[in-house]
Amino acid sequence: LHEAAARVRSLFDLRDDKAGLLEEIIRSQLALPKAEEGEIACYIGIPFCPSRCRYCSFLSREAGDGGMLPAYADALAREIGETAHLMRDYGLRARSVYFGGGTPTVLPPALLEKVMAAAWPMIQSAREVTVEAGRPDSITREKLRVIRDRGGTRLSVNPQTFFDETLAAIGRKHTARQSEEALYLAREEGF
Repeated sequence: LHEAAARVRSLFDLRDDKAGLLEEIIRSQLALPKAEEGEIACYIGIPFCPSRCRYCSFLSREAGDGGMLPAYADALAREIGETAHLMRDYGLRARSVYFGGGTPTVLPPALLEKVMAAAWPMIQSAREVTVEAGRPDSITREKLRVIRDRGGTRLSVNPQTFFDETLAAIGRKHTARQSEEALYLAREEGF
């Protein structure tokens, strides 16, 4: 492990503290229980964001006025239902469920509820259910409660940086203060 960190440090010109963080992450990952027979990881993609970040290479788009979101959530809920049937038919169960994006919390609370309710057959067997809430400007108390009440066990809030000038330069439409407020709100709601 230490040799791998040294190689990454050299290859990518990484500072010692950042390489140390990588070692810490790897150690914690290695300590996780191994997957059991029939366990799979499920990824549920919601490819919309409040705005498009300049650095983003993901297949996603701006939610705009939200007009596309109801039809997408309906189709996604149907697809999740069909996937749950396939999983049952093949004797598979979710070890983890990850709602990624884009930014799933761009969905209004009712649509987020619909998607998470459709995923309940997966969620109930999962050890971890993570919702990407990568944009602090999309997080509300109501959405956090939907996530928690529908089985979410982990929230990923990703401010990218706590420097407002950098946030503006990379196309993020929120401030460092909004990131802090979102993190405190998530703590208040049990995440």
